[in-house]
Amino acid sequence: MKRIILFVLLLTAFSLSGYAQISIRAGYKASIIDITQTTMGEDSHTSGSGISLDALYNIPISTKYSLNLETGLGFHYLFFNDSMYYKSDLSNVYLPVRVSHDIPLNQSITLAPFAGLYARYFLHYNSYKYSTEQGSSPTVVNVFKTIEEGEVINRGLVGGQLGLLIKGGDHFILELGYGFDFTKFTKSWVGYSRIHTFSISLGYKF
Repeated sequence: MKRIILFVLLLTAFSLSGYAQISIRAGYKASIIDITQTTMGEDSHTSGSGISLDALYNIPISTKYSLNLETGLGFHYLFFNDSMYYKSDLSNVYLPVRVSHDIPLNQSITLAPFAGLYARYFLHYNSYKYSTEQGSSPTVVNVFKTIEEGEVINRGLVGGQLGLLIKGGDHFILELGYGFDFTKFTKSWVGYSRIHTFSISLGYKF
């Protein structure tokens, strides 16, 4: 199922990109990792901060109902302060495909709520262990290369997204969004984790 969704997202993005208007958006993109411990029946959360950069295409699909299809490519860098001595950072590229509906408020401001899907692939996942010795360098571990037996880390994830675009004039865009992974990020005999993201971005449409 995950492969079928990824194929549809890729096909839609590249077959329709020639008819689109492009926008570039940069913003703050925080994430929460929900950790479910199935063996102990407990849940926990780890929050991290991040930044994102998107190149997106806006494709009108219905002028009668003011519907648009938006797709493109994005990059997300994320970092967690797990404790005083442990930190981690991750990065991924993602492909969103979503439908928005324009609601004009006046001649210069338009609201556009949106919903859709995305696929993403993690490029790196490093963990840093800091020593108590002053001036010492941290120990860096590539988590993808040090997976323990019985543990699975999915580098390719599929999810859904909801949000709101606030369009100012012909060029400026403010985006508020929420994304949630359908796919488990990690899974082991202890439990599993999923990632949720919250974003606010500013963009310029050419």
